[in-house]
Amino acid sequence: MLPLTAPRLHVKGAWLLQRPGAAWLAVALLIALPAWWLGPVTFSSSWALHPPAGLSGNPVSAWWTPAWAHATAQHLSANLWACGLMAVLGLAARLPPRAALAWLMAWPATHVLLMLDPRLAAYLGASGVLHAGAAIVGVWLWRSGRRGLAGIWLLALCVKVLYDLSLGMPTAIRPGLDTPVSTLSHLAGTLSGLFFAGFLGAPRREKT
Repeated sequence: MLPLTAPRLHVKGAWLLQRPGAAWLAVALLIALPAWWLGPVTFSSSWALHPPAGLSGNPVSAWWTPAWAHATAQHLSANLWACGLMAVLGLAARLPPRAALAWLMAWPATHVLLMLDPRLAAYLGASGVLHAGAAIVGVWLWRSGRRGLAGIWLLALCVKVLYDLSLGMPTAIRPGLDTPVSTLSHLAGTLSGLFFAGFLGAPRREKT
């Protein structure tokens, strides 16, 4: 009797995503390129998230689309620069595919968390998802043995989020920006990133 084995799927070029930092870069591009293509939209757009409507009042697509939608050109530009920074950090830290998977999972989770608080009338932007990425970078640096750098990074992230929250909740006006900042999304993204980075785990030390 022939042994039963699961078929192996061979996707041409998939090996590239196994290279350190490659899958992370792919997620960063998945955030940035559609946002750049879409350009600014209004808060009433179907791309936006509407937390007062709750989980039942928002389509499942709204778990993803807010990261691609931005209220103004300046809002979009700021998040594209931040996304570029996340991409560079992931490449420099040689983050493994599991870190990219954690970021991908934290993306919709961030928006689901926002739907639990109806104080935010509508949400557009990638800042929540980018904060999730920043949290994942810190956790992976810690688990890979670079704890001094990780500690500084995570402490800076926590201080930033707390400062953002001190400006106001769920949104705040920040000098120099032409659209309100969703401070609540920064908290939601950070919590999602920390959770999924911890959930997926990583070896204590990884070869670099």
